[in-house]
Amino acid sequence: MDSMGRLSLIVIFYSFLMVLAVGLLAGKGPMVADEVVHYYMLVTQADKLPQGNIVAQIPMNGWTYNRFYPHVFLWHYMGAAIWRLLGRSFAVVQVYQSVFWLQLLLAVWFTIKKELQIVRMA
Repeated sequence: MDSMGRLSLIVIFYSFLMVLAVGLLAGKGPMVADEVVHYYMLVTQADKLPQGNIVAQIPMNGWTYNRFYPHVFLWHYMGAAIWRLLGRSFAVVQVYQSVFWLQLLLAVWFTIKKELQIVRMA
């Protein structure tokens, strides 16, 4: 692996740690965007285990917004099971979200690495 590859992995790992640290330090404070949907998707899934779920029940100011999330829900299912096993701790949700972020970054990294190998072979 070249130095750019190593540097990019360091940046990815650092990004993962910072997302995790900020999430853990924020406590159960404000969440933004997709983080809200995934949190409530996990909470709703945990309440419905072992049955699957594709709806995030997001409490709003006096009402509940039902966000449909009809995709493969393995991440939500695993996260919900772990969350229930570990006592429904908000920190578990932050670890879950950070690992999801890490998985996304690594998938992009591997995709770019493969594409660069194809370009170099051409």
